[in-house]
Amino acid sequence: MSNNHAKLATSERLQAVKAVLDDGGWHTTRDIMLGANTVSPAACVAELRSNGLTVLSQCTRQPNGRSLWQYRLVSKKEMAAVKEERQKETKTDALPTSNPSGQMDFLRTNIGGMAVVKCP
Repeated sequence: MSNNHAKLATSERLQAVKAVLDDGGWHTTRDIMLGANTVSPAACVAELRSNGLTVLSQCTRQPNGRSLWQYRLVSKKEMAAVKEERQKETKTDALPTSNPSGQMDFLRTNIGGMAVVKCP
């Protein structure tokens, strides 16, 4: 694995993205682009994860067929509670379940955090 990511402590770009995510709510790629003035929110999220932050990712299919990606910064304490709850449910790395809309939900552990991905 490469160590070629920016350091949060010295990167104004990553600090701006973190500032957008700091409220703990879900933010779309567009929210991050506009709020942090960056053209590559997904890459910035990956770099935040490389810096040890936990960022959840969620992808939902919109009525027009497009995917909508959202991101949420969570605390280590909150993430530990989520992981503990999921470990009670299953011992597998990927857990597909059906949600009310009939889409499949997948939970998987990523380097530097956990991603909740919802796409049909």
